[in-house]
Amino acid sequence: MRLATLKQYEKPAIFLLLLVAAIGLDHFHQTKLASSYEKGKVALKKGKLDSALYFFADTTRQDPDNPAAHLALAQTYESKGWTDQALSQYEIAELKAMHSLLMVQSQKDQYHQQAHKSLEKKNTKNRVKKDR
Repeated sequence: MRLATLKQYEKPAIFLLLLVAAIGLDHFHQTKLASSYEKGKVALKKGKLDSALYFFADTTRQDPDNPAAHLALAQTYESKGWTDQALSQYEIAELKAMHSLLMVQSQKDQYHQQAHKSLEKKNTKNRVKKDR
């Protein structure tokens, strides 16, 4: 039952993570976080689950809003057979990814509104010049 619930979150969380990364929100490229996150990825690939767990948990402590770190932590928990912890982290990853997407949408809407206002202002000035 719990494993089926885990699988329910894995694909949407991975999709949202990829979407967030694709739109440039993967903001921890060249920092200490990247080092810890990358070490976790390497450890996970090598099957060193305890090391991966340490590095991913460290990344989530330092950057709790990072969906990639929560997803990696969830995958590590799942690999260890810790389904309750994995499920919790999949849910967190999904929430963090959705929050990031909402923030991007909000910024996009603000930019759109500003562009629209600027165009209206320009068009108004042009009409006034033509009327003279």
